[in-house]
Amino acid sequence: MKLKNRKRKVPVGYDSCLEYDLHNNELKGWNYHPTERVSYAVPSTYEPDFKLQINMEPSCSGNQGRLREILVEVKGRFRTRQEATKYIYVRQSLEEETNQTGKEQELIFLFQDAKKPCLLQGSGRMGLNRATASGLLRIALPTTVSRRDCLHHG
Repeated sequence: MKLKNRKRKVPVGYDSCLEYDLHNNELKGWNYHPTERVSYAVPSTYEPDFKLQINMEPSCSGNQGRLREILVEVKGRFRTRQEATKYIYVRQSLEEETNQTGKEQELIFLFQDAKKPCLLQGSGRMGLNRATASGLLRIALPTTVSRRDCLHHG
């Protein structure tokens, strides 16, 4: 005789029947979904496409003055929202490093066409959302440049 797999309705306020059962039995008296949250970060690294170090205040004594690193990321377009969001975390990391070390860093995007719409997967009602690259980064990363706006130095 084959037993039917009956689905139980998840009780209100719980994420699953298992959580409900444990909270009412083995974990009775424990705080369920406590208000204190645990912050965490996923370690990762970022490799810019180009990097240039500039001496902002050359000194007469020959010592290096204040240094600034310009990091350039070349993009045709963003393919996913996660790809675009990654650079918000990169910017925050650069700010933290600047505060700790004093080394200034700026991330600049060089888009093939910053005004060209991107189709971003993983957002919107049907999984796609139209936005421009410059629009996505306007608040988070204000420095975006289109290839056609660049000055080419020979």
